[in-house]
Amino acid sequence: MRWTGIGLSQNHAQKRVPAFSDHPIERMPFLDPPTLLLANLLVGLTLVLVFMSTRVGLGSGARGMRSWLAGDVVLLTGQAVIAIDAVDFGRLLDIPPLTLSSGLVTAGIALHLVGIHRHARPAQKGAAPHAVALGLGVFVAAASVLMSEPAHRVMLLHVVLVAMLAATIARELVAVRRFFGVRILITAMGFAIVANVLLLLGAAARPEDVLKGAMPGLLINMVMTMVTTSAFVLWLQEELRETLRRAAHTDLLTGVLNRYGVLPQLRRELARSARHGTPLSVALCDIDHFKNINDTRGHAAGDGVLQAFSGALLRHARATDLVARWGGEEFLLVLPDTDAAHALAALQRMQGRMAQEAEAAGGVTFSAGIASTTDGAAADVDALLARADRRLYAAKATRNTVVAH
Repeated sequence: MRWTGIGLSQNHAQKRVPAFSDHPIERMPFLDPPTLLLANLLVGLTLVLVFMSTRVGLGSGARGMRSWLAGDVVLLTGQAVIAIDAVDFGRLLDIPPLTLSSGLVTAGIALHLVGIHRHARPAQKGAAPHAVALGLGVFVAAASVLMSEPAHRVMLLHVVLVAMLAATIARELVAVRRFFGVRILITAMGFAIVANVLLLLGAAARPEDVLKGAMPGLLINMVMTMVTTSAFVLWLQEELRETLRRAAHTDLLTGVLNRYGVLPQLRRELARSARHGTPLSVALCDIDHFKNINDTRGHAAGDGVLQAFSGALLRHARATDLVARWGGEEFLLVLPDTDAAHALAALQRMQGRMAQEAEAAGGVTFSAGIASTTDGAAADVDALLARADRRLYAAKATRNTVVAH
């Protein structure tokens, strides 16, 4: 992503000159236009390869990638226009190359931000964000044409970039900063905001120097394009890994933890209980007469009962409790800091509340068996679950019962 407006303005009346060394934009000795154009091409090819390989691996997780890639293309085109104006865009379009580049840079960054928005908010679709991005580019280019002073054009560009970047950090990125790729993006965008503010102040204080340092600025912007694109791709990959990890530990039908997701957490809670000397209880719950529901009302109705029942367990459990589908119509509750007596009272309260919400709970009752570290027996995971299973079997003999001893 090109993040600074360095060297993005040119007096509209200025004509193209044959020798680049006579151009008013200063350059570093090793940064002539062909070198920058070649670097620009290599950066573009690298980004395309990265995106193609990443798109195959991410699949549906690549939301926003096309918008970001479009932004890369537009940005690199804008940088190429500045790097070498031997191809006379100015005469072809009757727009000075650097004025054209300012519009391209604005549109490219806006398309990047559209990519971030699309990925962070997948439910929001439509072409309006892309139209706004392109409209911003046209606005900046048109405003630059109307302004007679190069400093005013530079200041306009800096103001637009700072506003776009700050809004995106606040609205889209802060909420997902747990991802390392997002933190890199926030850092890069923060750097860009500071740089643009300093350049804005410099243009206001010394308008005659606004065209200086453009060539080093182009090189910095190419590096920033690579960094931010890599950070965006890293964010997508991290999010995909989190999604796959969550899917491996979550029951697809009910959305609660599955057996493989709850066991590691149960072991951690049990270790914490032993370390601090606090009680822990587990409860195996089984929906009463579930086979009859499947046989008489169909498996779709049975799925609905499972979803409603798991939802009711989540509503009535504490925030510190764990709810998991153990298998079939059985669910496991892990109750930290709870002894057998309090676990029994909690399950009986759940039964009472779910009876009052019969429709929400699928119109069913459940039986439960409780085991606790305060039972005076072995307190490892297998022993706890075995005792809870035996007590569940006893509870199912009468149905709609909780057995804790």
